[in-house]
Amino acid sequence: MKVNIDPILIQLGPIRLSWYGMMYVLGFVIAYLLVRYQTKKKDFGVSKQEVEDLFFYLILGLVIGARLGYVLFYDLKMYLSDPLEIFAIWHGGCRFTEA
Repeated sequence: MKVNIDPILIQLGPIRLSWYGMMYVLGFVIAYLLVRYQTKKKDFGVSKQEVEDLFFYLILGLVIGARLGYVLFYDLKMYLSDPLEIFAIWHGGCRFTEA
């Protein structure tokens, strides 16, 4: 039995929200809320601003790393022939299916 799940959760014109994108956002929000809860509950000596800065850099690193991982492991030849396409995230970001 083959399961065929559409990777796109919602599409409004040219804007698409994928399941994995939604899970990224949900994971970031839950992790942030858990860290904020723990820093309020226990005194770790970490300010709210430091937690927000940390999450900003974690999210930035994850998004850049995910894009570079996609480029390296899924279609490296195409990106080597057209290196500027690496930055064309509007063509699908970290898509795992053909657009």
